[in-house]
Amino acid sequence: MADESIMLQGIPLPATITVTRQDEGLLDVAAESTQAGMLEISLTPEPALDDTQGVIRIREDGQVFTN
Repeated sequence: MADESIMLQGIPLPATITVTRQDEGLLDVAAESTQAGMLEISLTPEPALDDTQGVIRIREDGQVFTN
């Protein structure tokens, strides 16, 4: 849902998170470190296949990859 926020805590690393829309539409995924030990993920509906993603990978060393 738009403007909804969910907090996940204690996720064991490495982790892979797959995000999908209920209507099976496309998503643009943006990851940003907002403070030490915190990662903020923004999901935006994407109308075209230009730069869509759906998987967030977090390595044990804290590196984050989206695709």
